[in-house]
Amino acid sequence: MKTINNYIYTVGIFIFLSLVFQTCKKDKIECLHCDKCENFPKPKKNELQLNIFYTAESQKRKPCFNPNNGDEFVYVKEEGQKLKLIKYNLQTKSETILLENTDIINQPHWGSNGWIVYNDSHFQIKMMKDDGSIIKTVTTSPYSYAYKYPDWLNDSTIACEFSFSKGLYYCEIDIHGAIHDTIKGIGFRYGVVNRLHESVNVALDASNINLRTNSNLTTQVTSFEANGVNSISGMAWHSNNQDIYFSTNCEGLFQINRNTKKVIKVRNGCDTRSYLYLSISADGKKILVERDDITKPSDVITHESKIYIMDINGENERNVFE
Repeated sequence: MKTINNYIYTVGIFIFLSLVFQTCKKDKIECLHCDKCENFPKPKKNELQLNIFYTAESQKRKPCFNPNNGDEFVYVKEEGQKLKLIKYNLQTKSETILLENTDIINQPHWGSNGWIVYNDSHFQIKMMKDDGSIIKTVTTSPYSYAYKYPDWLNDSTIACEFSFSKGLYYCEIDIHGAIHDTIKGIGFRYGVVNRLHESVNVALDASNINLRTNSNLTTQVTSFEANGVNSISGMAWHSNNQDIYFSTNCEGLFQINRNTKKVIKVRNGCDTRSYLYLSISADGKKILVERDDITKPSDVITHESKIYIMDINGENERNVFE
């Protein structure tokens, strides 16, 4: 009887462990376009490695499509310490400088109302007519009040993150600076809004993506281990209002469906290639993305951001300015 009991106990433990390992095993993510992206050599054991980080003199960053014209987008051009907001036409290859010597931070968002909303370096919100003719200051709060990640909720309302000494909030604010709604504790990190006025943002602990519907219901779309390698660096909605695209530092460019929760890797990243801010054309056919190309010939690591365009499935990736 003792032998039988031991046998049953052993089999039970085996089944339990099998179930645990099956539960913990992650599904392999399908990759549509994964190439031999080069990683840096790993340091030898007990080797002390000191690296110097350098940014190339000219950077092209933070692109955003015109929702009314898929041939146009805006981007931030960095030359030394000077920033410009530039409108670019993919067909004519013409550039129009909208803002010169600006202090824009984060990604600008172009609304279907013909206005571009953005953050200045004091974390206040400004909006500009897309021909550069008019600039309006939306918020003029004290420096301790910070508004971040603004995006258009509708033609007259902006969704953003609001923080001050009493906490962090999701915030809805009109174009005159009046706050209409706040929800404490969820923020709006890298937040973006779809055509149904729903939004997604990265959670405060950077471990999951949250979906907020227009009925104020917040649900989790996906979760992941938060670390420096896979931290989210950009998000965008597809025009079907079902698929969310996001980029992570060094890991690549991903697509996730809000209902099935299935994750697909569209393009892979690595130590020498990282995808950052992204935008999707209104017809849902193209992705614009800031790609950080990283080189390390010695102990100097050089970052150079460029703007790439590709098909929605990751095919035909190319540098817009080459």
